[in-house]
Amino acid sequence: MKKKISLFIIFFLLIVFLPKSVRAAEYGGLGAFPATADPANPLTESWFIYNLINNEEKQDAIIIKNTSDRTLSAKIYPVDGTTTKDGSFTLKGENEAREGVGSWVQTSVDIITLSPGQEQRVPFTIRIPGNAQVGDHTGGIVLENADVNKGKGVNVVTRVGVRIYETIPGQLIRKLEISEFSWDLVDDKIVFYFGLENKGNTVQTPTGKLLFENSILGGNGQFDLNLGTVLQDKPTRVPVVWKETPLIGKVKGRAVVNFGEGPNDKLEREISFTYVTKKAKIIAGLAVLVLASLFVLPSFRRRKK
Repeated sequence: MKKKISLFIIFFLLIVFLPKSVRAAEYGGLGAFPATADPANPLTESWFIYNLINNEEKQDAIIIKNTSDRTLSAKIYPVDGTTTKDGSFTLKGENEAREGVGSWVQTSVDIITLSPGQEQRVPFTIRIPGNAQVGDHTGGIVLENADVNKGKGVNVVTRVGVRIYETIPGQLIRKLEISEFSWDLVDDKIVFYFGLENKGNTVQTPTGKLLFENSILGGNGQFDLNLGTVLQDKPTRVPVVWKETPLIGKVKGRAVVNFGEGPNDKLEREISFTYVTKKAKIIAGLAVLVLASLFVLPSFRRRKK
């Protein structure tokens, strides 16, 4: 019997900057947001942000809403934060190990059932262990629709996550290293690869610019770099596509990466390379054929006569 394959399609609406009128993480009929927010910090309308010390405990709550027109049941569980290989922030799965924030949070219920349009407050407790390290820690509370949409060989699991950011006060260290700055030609586009390692104890979201000079076509320019999120002990390799890659190039590039506002919170790397795109090779080949038809073939015919 052919083994049935289950693919779990995970949806995270992890809010970054939202207007006050839209503060809930929402997908598939489930919405969630913090029960209380700090008026001085708009991000707390979408995320839980704490500065708790070791051994401190806090009671809080998450608001869960059924935005669909049918009754929904959802599992509720805390998890640690992580990143994908290319630096996108996400939340770990239910069955992955919980070593940080995911193990510090205890929800009052594990499953909830809501009728259409119903909204419910779910209390939870977060307690910081005595041996937790100073610095940033990430995680979240996940709602997972208990009604799995089963298809032929495919199960679709809908999840909505609300982030938790906890910073344990102390000596906060920002230290980022570029372990790789390379390039490749992919589908006639130059792709730069940035290997990043966070050697400090704070979450980094590096940005910057890549400045370039193409000595063959005489073009200079620059474009912005948004290098995702780099967590402690979680290296990333971020691809950056040069969207307007010229047909050919002898390029000198300089990347300027910023990860803070201090004088030492900037890194620079240089790179040089030469390339020819497939399109350029095709054009060159066609040009050779045209020249051959205009000059070589007529000359050959005259000699035969």
